[in-house]
Amino acid sequence: MLNRVNHKIRSYPPQIPSKPFNISTCYRYCEALARSRRHNFPIGSLFSPYKLRKHIFALYAFTYQLGEYIDNPSLSIAHKELDLWESYLETCYHEEDPDHPIFAALQATIVELDLPITPFSSMIAGARLQMGVTQYPTIMDLTRYTDLSAAPMGQLFTYLSKSREPSLLRYAEQLATGIAFASFWQDIAIDLQNNMIYIPLEDFDYFEVTKEDLQQCKQSSQVTALIRYQVARTRTILEHARPLIDGIHSSLAIESALIWLGGMRILDKIAAGGSKTLLQRPYLTSTDKASIVTKALAWNGVRRFF
Repeated sequence: MLNRVNHKIRSYPPQIPSKPFNISTCYRYCEALARSRRHNFPIGSLFSPYKLRKHIFALYAFTYQLGEYIDNPSLSIAHKELDLWESYLETCYHEEDPDHPIFAALQATIVELDLPITPFSSMIAGARLQMGVTQYPTIMDLTRYTDLSAAPMGQLFTYLSKSREPSLLRYAEQLATGIAFASFWQDIAIDLQNNMIYIPLEDFDYFEVTKEDLQQCKQSSQVTALIRYQVARTRTILEHARPLIDGIHSSLAIESALIWLGGMRILDKIAAGGSKTLLQRPYLTSTDKASIVTKALAWNGVRRFF
């Protein structure tokens, strides 16, 4: 639900359309880009309204590219790319023709749904904040990052239903934050290879675990306790987000339930694996996904279709 929900296991990205841009082609490009990474929940599933799917793809394509910039090993190049990305965003709001297919699609989405610029600008600010960081000292520092990088995606998801209700926006922000956190703990081993640890330093000190313990994939009760503590913390965030599924417009009820249930299920797997998640990345199986769909339909299926 945020750029981080698109974790780093992916297929080769699609070819960028050539100019002049055809809006339908741009939306298809966004869809291919969004689907080129695996997720713990479907992106623009068949349970979401057909008319909204292209907008969902445009939002995820925007976050996809932000993730690419964060991964750039050259900070100077990454910052220049973000400067350009920010200029493209401003173009969308100045009624000018965007110079990139993602923004050609995004501009149409922004106009049709009357989306504010603030969530997009916040996500770009989050990408800038993340650059050069290898670990956040405290959970407050990590949350400050996700408040910029993940929570705005929750806002935008709610805006898809044209809702501006403050309580729903807050629940959506918590859902996006919880999903981002779950992705952090799911990808500990992958992030370590890039010299990044999302578990706050203060927790390492409390559980008497070192960065070297994780790098060496140490199998110990302390490492397991450290990881399960992150899971417990994230469950609390997702539980706070739960009212969103019952309160959001029926058109996005099942989609929201799929996201929430997918996050909870991957947390189950991370907790069960404990320190073993350093050796084998947990993931959702076909059986898991089928169960999630069944539960989502049972939860909100009737409200969605009537």
